[in-house]
Amino acid sequence: MKKLLLTGFALFAMMTQAQTWTTQNSNFPAAGTYPLSFSVVDANTVWAMGADGSGGGANVQAYTRTSNGGTTWTGGLINVGNTALLISDISATSATTAYAVATNSSGGAGGGVWKTTDGGATWAKQTVPGFNASTAFPNVVHFFDANTGYLMGDPDASGRYEIYNTTNGGATWTRNPAANSPAISNEFAYTHLKAAAGNVSWFGTDLGRVMKSNDKGVTWTISSTPIVDFGGVTTPGASGQIALKDANTAWVMDQDGLIYATTDAAANWAVVDVTAGTSFTGDIAYVPGTANTLITAGASSTSRGSAISTDGGHTWTALTAAAGDTDGIANLGVFNASAIWGGGFKDAVTGGGMNKLGPLLATANVNAAKNAVTVYPNPTKGQVNIQSKSTVKSILLVDMNGRTVKTFENIKQIDLSGLQKGVYMLNVTLSDGQKTSTKLIKE
Repeated sequence: MKKLLLTGFALFAMMTQAQTWTTQNSNFPAAGTYPLSFSVVDANTVWAMGADGSGGGANVQAYTRTSNGGTTWTGGLINVGNTALLISDISATSATTAYAVATNSSGGAGGGVWKTTDGGATWAKQTVPGFNASTAFPNVVHFFDANTGYLMGDPDASGRYEIYNTTNGGATWTRNPAANSPAISNEFAYTHLKAAAGNVSWFGTDLGRVMKSNDKGVTWTISSTPIVDFGGVTTPGASGQIALKDANTAWVMDQDGLIYATTDAAANWAVVDVTAGTSFTGDIAYVPGTANTLITAGASSTSRGSAISTDGGHTWTALTAAAGDTDGIANLGVFNASAIWGGGFKDAVTGGGMNKLGPLLATANVNAAKNAVTVYPNPTKGQVNIQSKSTVKSILLVDMNGRTVKTFENIKQIDLSGLQKGVYMLNVTLSDGQKTSTKLIKE
């Protein structure tokens, strides 16, 4: 159990300024459960696995999911047929399909990956030709699309991480060839401690290193980081979090809140000098579609709150807690500037346990496309023109509750005359991959 990365809770005041989180009911089956790890499929579809936040050390086998951007969450149990197994990770590919990893607390045979195709109502164990040794410890599962994913466990007798790949949605799993990953000596990984961006995935180890794949988990390399130990088992008190932008750009944060950045795939790291504001040590996430926007959050007695940086961590602006929230944000799940979730403690009386931020306004608009798109007229009574330097690929109109209102493709003029008056976020994706978000007022 010591390898499972958990976050504790204690009551403490939270900073209140800048943009505000909105409370949503996580709807986990039991009170005292909080979202330990997120799997964000798109702006509307999110899954999270649960953990015990009451301090009692209960083993929680639970999930919650939403398919409408968090307006409603549906919770349930991850039934793996053995209540003693620990749920160590989750990865979803749609509103109905997800994969959960379960393992024995002290390692050994019996663990593996389970799949649901009915929104969590039933879970079936996948056939994986491994995790049978007494030292087996499955840690992480990640899917890049509906078919392609990998499953990772600690190094076995071969001296390599026990990694399995699938290209057919888990129907078959194949052991990753020895030639595709480096030999490891006296090192292990942690449950659900991973980061992904496109075809890229990283996971952290007890020696502060990161295993990296740029091709959907097929080939792996390993690099050092400034982190001493990502989970604190080998070096008590140490910890680390990963925020990944692409194959070259990433940030890591240690237990003291020190943030380091790399722009060359972890070959070199530079400490990020904080010139203003405060970051939080519970979790760090990059906001896709922005140049260098990061969010940090914490729910401990010494680091409780959340903050946003649009310059790669040099300056931080505190985010406002949801009304009545005193429990902080333990973990983050981010899709883009319009879809950001923070998991917190589910109070036994008032519900809650989930928080949604955004759409981010000016603070998140510092991205590569800020000068590439012009939207006019704004405010508008109906017709809106989108002028851009390259072809408009898609347009997503989102209301201030994060709900998708309209979508458009390959056009530069849209008609919103039938839309209700109010404030919306217009998210534009260009053919060259640039993205921008603009606050749009409908009169």
